[in-house]
Amino acid sequence: MSTRSRKTRKKKSGTEIENVVEEDMFYSKLSEPHLISHILSFLPTRDAVRTSVLSKKWLDNWTFITKLDFDDGLYHDSYGLRICTHCKSRGHHDFYVSNKVGSDDLTLCGSCSNSEDALYNGGNSLSFSDLTKVKAIGVTYKQSFVKFVYHALLFTKNNNSSISSMLERRVKNLKIHSSVHNLPFSASTSKSLLNSTQLEELELVLSIFTTINVPSNSVHFGHLKHLKLSGIDFTIDHSCDYLTLRLPVLKKFEISNCEWSSRKDVFVDASLLENISIQQDLSELQGKSIKFNALYLKEFNYCGYGISQQINLSGCSFMPYASVKIILKQCENNISETRCFYFQLFQHFHQMKCIKLEGLEFLTQTKEDVYPVSALPVFANLSHMELGVVTIEVIFSLLQNSPVLKTLVLALK
Repeated sequence: MSTRSRKTRKKKSGTEIENVVEEDMFYSKLSEPHLISHILSFLPTRDAVRTSVLSKKWLDNWTFITKLDFDDGLYHDSYGLRICTHCKSRGHHDFYVSNKVGSDDLTLCGSCSNSEDALYNGGNSLSFSDLTKVKAIGVTYKQSFVKFVYHALLFTKNNNSSISSMLERRVKNLKIHSSVHNLPFSASTSKSLLNSTQLEELELVLSIFTTINVPSNSVHFGHLKHLKLSGIDFTIDHSCDYLTLRLPVLKKFEISNCEWSSRKDVFVDASLLENISIQQDLSELQGKSIKFNALYLKEFNYCGYGISQQINLSGCSFMPYASVKIILKQCENNISETRCFYFQLFQHFHQMKCIKLEGLEFLTQTKEDVYPVSALPVFANLSHMELGVVTIEVIFSLLQNSPVLKTLVLALK
């Protein structure tokens, strides 16, 4: 055999061997849970789950990500009417869940569901094999909901242990929105939630009331900046007369139809709080009052009957450019109670520059009223006011008590 045709194997230099070792180490580290979880944290929760299940080694890695967002509303449509993603027609169309990472879900009418052109979604070409059809009503919604992302959190037997383990892994953002399904919290899950030290954003928006047991009279979230709660019933220990929420860096506080043990107060100690939003659509919410301590309020919003829980803002300071919006709903059997709520709440807004009010048409003067219209405070700095349907008597009283008012906007019935 000639030397020209003989194959020779060149030995790798030390540098090349080091490069191979470093490359092997890179791929080895790539499989480490914390690195995969860091990459997954940049994806929406649903895509993070779909990516995790691509590998047995990655199967549970999505549970390590620090931002979790669960919403069963994607699988529920109470009216059954949808807009076709492709032709924009409105009707009882079917919903298709995309199993392909990076692709959005689709709503397709009967004709478009047979057209390949309708599957060009967001620049990505899909095939019907990439889609899971979700029927419009009934148990099929729940089956798809269980089968897909949320199976790991909302509908497994280990529901509460899943939430607890995620909180223990230092989740920073946790959002759970459930419009049709019950989500019970066990005592252990309540404890894990209340003891979570890393939460920066917490949203629990539930249509079916869920009880969270509070074993002590004080809860502290040192990093929480945004709190949004709906449909939560805080069960305060019978030995405690009140509950204090210590939220030193909180910026936004939103509650809707939440309640706590009757005849007990809730104190919100949040010196950096800027935005308060309270909604009370139910007329029989338990709880005595909610009191705030904040130094830099920029916005206050209230919508409700004003007969369930008193709101105390005496510990708050409003910024010069702060705004207030109040929408009062009429409850025929409790008009006098609503009037008392209205006048007591208004005592906190005498320094405001901008106020928007709705639902004042029933605040007419009667002999039985504890607060006459003339009891409205003087708004020394009020320059802009918007009013819904209101009586002449209330308008005159507000105008007399607003010496520097520049703009008045009245709604027509």
